[in-house]
Amino acid sequence: MKKGLIISGLILLLVLLAIEILLPGYYEEKVEMVFRRQVDRVEFLEVNVSTHPALLLLTGRVQNGFIQARGVEFKGLRIESVESAYKDLIIANTPEGTKAVAGRNTFFQATFSEEDLNNYLKAIFTQFEDLNLELTPDLVSLDFKINLFGNVIELKLTGDFVVPDNHTVRFVPHSLEIGQYKITKLVLLKILKDIEFELEMKQYPLPLDLKEIRIEEGRLRVLGGSSQ
Repeated sequence: MKKGLIISGLILLLVLLAIEILLPGYYEEKVEMVFRRQVDRVEFLEVNVSTHPALLLLTGRVQNGFIQARGVEFKGLRIESVESAYKDLIIANTPEGTKAVAGRNTFFQATFSEEDLNNYLKAIFTQFEDLNLELTPDLVSLDFKINLFGNVIELKLTGDFVVPDNHTVRFVPHSLEIGQYKITKLVLLKILKDIEFELEMKQYPLPLDLKEIRIEEGRLRVLGGSSQ
């Protein structure tokens, strides 16, 4: 009887040990699957999860998760690199498939290169010619040309990137410099309206809490995350 209890105890201990070792890896693969399924392309992806005890992972809740990725593409937008951390991330089956349905984004940093942003803008603003976004710590400028009644007009738009909500980055124009031509206020207002754009991050596979923007030479960094 005593021997049987010892053997049962050892088997239970081995099962719990196997769960502690194997279950986190299973959920890392599950989070990776969710991420890859909801983006168009990712060049590199690493997922780390931890929950203590690991047995709690069977509820679908990840206590701590950390994701590193490079070359993430969706909706024509490319993120050069991204790091994000989460608390209480819940992965569940939905009518649309397995998804992250809840979780607290405690850290987020995404880097967009000037080249990638220019490729994105040229694809969405086909009505403008020679479009070029330039990122510097002191100035964000957008140079482009328009053809107005047979005249090619060079324009230079300056502005800032802002975070209007927890999943959107928006470019807000401040001033517009025009070449040697004079154009009406109505046309000016239309140009300003047409050139507004957003980096819509709703399709990002995991919960987001975007907070601020940092501009570096040739780089746009989006920061976020909340400890609350």
